[in-house]
Amino acid sequence: MIKALIQRYLLLSGLFFNLTLFGLFVYVIFKLVSLGVGVDMIATKVASRIEPYAPWVSDVIRIIGLPGKSRFIIEGVSLEKWQGKGANPNNLLTQNDSLEITTEQLGKRSNIFVSSAKDFMVALKAARPGDTIVLEAGTYKIKSHAIYLGNSGTETNRIHVQANKLGDVVLQLDTLDGFYINKSYWTFRNLRISGICANDSACEHAFHVMGGGHHVVIQNNIVTDFNAHVKVNPSGKNGPNKYPDNGVITGNSFYNHTIRDTSNSVTPIDMIGVNNWTISDNLIADFIKGRGNKTSYGAYFKGNASHNVFERNLVMCSFNLHQTDAIQIGLSFGGGGTGRQYCRNKNCATEHNEGTLRHNVIMNCNDVGIYLSKANNTEIYNNTLINTLGIDIRYPVSSAVIANNLLTGRIKNRDWAYSQTLSNLIPSIDDLDQLFLDAEHGDFTLKKGDDILNRGVDLTKREVDFCGLKRQTADVDIGAFEYNGKSTCNPFRMH
Repeated sequence: MIKALIQRYLLLSGLFFNLTLFGLFVYVIFKLVSLGVGVDMIATKVASRIEPYAPWVSDVIRIIGLPGKSRFIIEGVSLEKWQGKGANPNNLLTQNDSLEITTEQLGKRSNIFVSSAKDFMVALKAARPGDTIVLEAGTYKIKSHAIYLGNSGTETNRIHVQANKLGDVVLQLDTLDGFYINKSYWTFRNLRISGICANDSACEHAFHVMGGGHHVVIQNNIVTDFNAHVKVNPSGKNGPNKYPDNGVITGNSFYNHTIRDTSNSVTPIDMIGVNNWTISDNLIADFIKGRGNKTSYGAYFKGNASHNVFERNLVMCSFNLHQTDAIQIGLSFGGGGTGRQYCRNKNCATEHNEGTLRHNVIMNCNDVGIYLSKANNTEIYNNTLINTLGIDIRYPVSSAVIANNLLTGRIKNRDWAYSQTLSNLIPSIDDLDQLFLDAEHGDFTLKKGDDILNRGVDLTKREVDFCGLKRQTADVDIGAFEYNGKSTCNPFRMH
């Protein structure tokens, strides 16, 4: 009799325990999905954490949790025929654009026309302040460790490298470093640059800015098939460190055609230990790391960097590529951390100081869209994050003001980080259809704007939104777009 009662008790207790555990599991999944965090994202993160210890469990989680067809893939849109944010083939720049110059300075300029890879390499070493190297239409194949420059420009007489029109010139690089830029005041624009290395680990960078390469401008280029399309870092060779500060990366398209078969860092814009850079109006897409830790970022600043800005960029972690066991993060101050020898002034107490993330659209990341790691005094405002895990702020030194953002997912302080949140809108994935015409395909035309229009906290200065429209300092709209009572631009169709 007693034995039967004990057996019944154990049976009921076990049943109750398992039902409770199952109920908690269902509740957690429901809460995450209601925040716009899909089961596929959860499965990816859990599987990746478990994989080093129990690979077979990781495989089972991926099979159960991930759909056969990824919703991350943007159907019917090709980056090869892209008309959205990023490089614009209709942008007919000349060497005089975007510069304030006098007639006297203009008279000191000369054009150097090249039509072969050999002549191009020679011209890069011979160019003087005020020169513009113009590549004639055609394809230039270059096989070398790197492409070297000879001289620096000056503040009033930069050195330019350009095609007359984007698409006229294709540079096919079988190089580790691409343009090795350790000279100052150079501008590169209107170039299409493709990595063609047989081994993905051999095509690291299209642009490697180092040491004395300050005040560099990279503008209106299409750069594909590299691990870190643009890498910027200090140089300490032959004396004290030199820092390539005060640069601009604007209006470019950075993406890859295939998953990068490498364990090296995969981050299209990789910035270490530099100050006062602006990264604006770029398309950053399809940056998937196929080996190693399989974690990649769209762009980051780290290594005790400061006063850098991300603004008006379109980041599409998965666009035409997808891999279920890889993790993509959008934009970051701090990244995955930096070794002391690479940090500015050998000080890694913070990874970034006083950074700004504003007016960006970040989409389809199976991890967070914005990640702060040891990043203090950061401003994150008027961004739109769709189909990401949201925003993470991590470690005690990290602090941020997070205002006027529209995001699916959540805002999370981790490991004693601090953030002040103001007027952020966090709809579920399902609620997006009630707010916008077709947000998942870039159409942010409002269907219902009550929670967006004039709902943001006031800005201290007048700025421009993702589309380039001026914002008001008061009655600010939430998210990356300022509607002003009108429809807005489509990030996928801007020219």
